Amino acid sequence: HSQCGSQLGFLTDKHHLCGKSSFNMFCPRVPKKKGPVEPVDMNGELAQQVKKMISDGKVVIFSKTYCPYCNMAKEVFDKIKFQYTAIELDKRDDGDTIQAILGEMTGATTVPRV
Repeated sequence: HSQCGSQLGFLTDKHHLCGKSSFNMFCPRVPKKKGPVEPVDMNGELAQQVKKMISDGKVVIFSKTYCPYCNMAKEVFDKIKFQYTAIELDKRDDGDTIQAILGEMTGATTVPRV
């Protein structure tokens, strides 16, 4: 969807967002437990499930319910009536691990991950 791409440029090219190159405005990963997050197994069952979620959907938004930028991303798709799958990481017991897997896949652990 070309309309979608132009409206979502802020999700894919953060360097041009409001003329700033700060990533601080996206919702960071906040571990539920104190201490370092264990390394993730990119060949493990959960990583394979994440890869399948992504390949099965046209658009998948990894989100957190309290994140205003996640809500903005979902509103863009709602506005153009484009179907997407939202995975709410803060509502899942394995949400932190999924977010770490996405970090390995994309190089960033902030949400939204579209």
